[in-house]
Amino acid sequence: FASSQPDPRLFPQALWGRLMQQQWRRHAGDWMNYGDPQGLEALRGAISSYLVQSRGVVCEPDQILILTSSQQGILLATQLLIDAGDTVWVEDPGYPGARTAMESAGARVHPVPVDEEGLNPQGDHPAPRLIYTTPAHQYPLGVPMSLPRRMALLAEAERHGAWILEDDYDGEYQYDQRPLPALQGLDGQGRVLYVGTFSKVLFGSLRLAYLVLPRPLMESFCRARAAVDGHSNQLLQAVTADFIRAGHFAT
Repeated sequence: FASSQPDPRLFPQALWGRLMQQQWRRHAGDWMNYGDPQGLEALRGAISSYLVQSRGVVCEPDQILILTSSQQGILLATQLLIDAGDTVWVEDPGYPGARTAMESAGARVHPVPVDEEGLNPQGDHPAPRLIYTTPAHQYPLGVPMSLPRRMALLAEAERHGAWILEDDYDGEYQYDQRPLPALQGLDGQGRVLYVGTFSKVLFGSLRLAYLVLPRPLMESFCRARAAVDGHSNQLLQAVTADFIRAGHFAT
């Protein structure tokens, strides 16, 4: 029962190896060069199609930023969207890594309680600049955020002029019912940033994640991402794109 780690015995290792060999034979020269900080266009396109169909996310490939990890996405969001002293709402209990990232940016971290419907914005809370939440599968309690609660949270963000960082860290795992659409798909004001990762579903050392951003934020986030570590591994991006487009990821 290792936390946040898929079972490598269940991964189609031989298939992945064949896809890697195919990409290396055909495009080795390309993947040995530096890449686009925003990420490989083929992977962004594959992710966009997947998110629209399976998670109800409303996005185009040009709104996706490829990252090394979801934690990197949280760090970029806190560095670019909040100033020291700004108030940030986090779930209580919640993901410690998000709290650490926000504290490192000098934010005033305000815990908001979680009940059977997810994060509860009702009550006497200070006005937030950023709200961090895991609505699909709350970490660590596991409850999904109800639709009325999602709409209430979006209304709070609009009222305060706040951003919402939606961490869909394992939204691919669904067992007994079809999931509610992502919070981002319900957002009509362009206030939700959606972060996802492949490390929880494929394998941990892949080190590929992504941010879906409102278009006005893309330029500044791409510039900041380039300053952090340039770009993600080009070959692994290409293989992951093939893996998704061929239907293996959905399987």
